[in-house]
Amino acid sequence: MPGTSFIAKSGSAGEFSLSGLPEGSYTMKLQHTGFATITITNVNVISGEDTDIGSIPLSLSNGPEGSISISEDINEMIQGHSRKIKRSRTIQINLSYDSEAALMKISDEPTFLNKSWEEVKSTYSWTFNSDGFKSIYVQYSDLNGLESSPYLDEVYIDTENPEISRITIMI
Repeated sequence: MPGTSFIAKSGSAGEFSLSGLPEGSYTMKLQHTGFATITITNVNVISGEDTDIGSIPLSLSNGPEGSISISEDINEMIQGHSRKIKRSRTIQINLSYDSEAALMKISDEPTFLNKSWEEVKSTYSWTFNSDGFKSIYVQYSDLNGLESSPYLDEVYIDTENPEISRITIMI
């Protein structure tokens, strides 16, 4: 029971009981390794009575979910598509993820080759080694090792100042 010191472990068939829970309305979290967490709100406990929440099936977890977004300097149309443009090779990445995510990997390659898992963060700084069209990927994992699919965002890095080689004045 979130917000209390009450925890119940279920039997092999999923049955459980809690004793000594004060009267009131509670939120319950049902969790089991490899299954999606279920939250039940407004569980009303009345002193001296049993509270039956019924049979609640658990579904297999699909792993953590999240997203990635690059903060751009400007947004322009390039070849008919709206593109994020950064004037620096160092970008700020905004990350969001659900409560199942505990670890993440970030890479500019979709294979995440030689990238290590680290604790999830809401922002991350990444530096590309060249200009051009770039992709950045994030993958999340829960503590049971269940991994999300990769998420990506794209940006055009342009640190070159334009050169003016000729000016024509028309009168």
